[in-house]
Amino acid sequence: MLYPTLSDFDIRYYVHELLIALDFCHSNGIMHRDIKPHNITIDHAQRRLRLIDWGLAEFYHPGREYNVRVASRYFKGPELLVDLQDYDYSLDMWSLGCMVAGMVFRREPFFHGHDNYDQLVKIARVLGTDELFAYLNKYDLELDSNFEGLLGRHPRKLWAKFVNPENAHLCSPEALDFVDHVLRYDHMDRMTAREALEHPWLAPVRDFARRRREEELGTVPIPSLMGPPGAQRRIFDGDALGGGDDGASATLQELPADDGVVGDGQGEEGAVPAPRY
Repeated sequence: MLYPTLSDFDIRYYVHELLIALDFCHSNGIMHRDIKPHNITIDHAQRRLRLIDWGLAEFYHPGREYNVRVASRYFKGPELLVDLQDYDYSLDMWSLGCMVAGMVFRREPFFHGHDNYDQLVKIARVLGTDELFAYLNKYDLELDSNFEGLLGRHPRKLWAKFVNPENAHLCSPEALDFVDHVLRYDHMDRMTAREALEHPWLAPVRDFARRRREEELGTVPIPSLMGPPGAQRRIFDGDALGGGDDGASATLQELPADDGVVGDGQGEEGAVPAPRY
């Protein structure tokens, strides 16, 4: 397991790298639909991240209804659990938010449901049942009858309630704000990958990248914070198949990463890329 060994900066760095991969695929009209630790490989020595397993990926077309039996249980967005079929790229952002919450709060998985019904119950115990019903009303949705007697009534919890002495060094106000802007019931209210890349929580990574570029141009010396020279190189590709509604959970994998890139910059005809900000 790699993620328990990651520093605060490491977590921000790899989340930034993952967001670059998501912004790339969303901008090319693709939803990954299975973001989870098992589908992210990291060569920590070389600071290389790869987003893998594109077996459930799909082009996004506005107004099209999609199968809700995608993503692994612990990373399923509320839209999948309430059978909202016209979801979009924001599904990937919920899954990323679950990963971030698991890392900064040292609670993996963050939402630990025993089945898909219990998964929504676990989410409601954090985000609140009143907020859930407001979401359902907005989209004219009804809960499955299996939720009767399961859901109960729960107030929304403050993210600060999950901070403890073991994770406090990772739970800056900016980290909590980042989690708050991706773990939202309403998919329309979540940050996009492009917006998340500009979030204050990732400012140290953006600053490091800027200083790195200046160093490469020979204008500013920089101490080696991230391993050997030339180690900060983005790699993400789609050379694996599989995944899905299996409820599997794992931590970030420390695996060798070969060169590769997902996509050729050409989306499916009619697919709508995520908006650029």
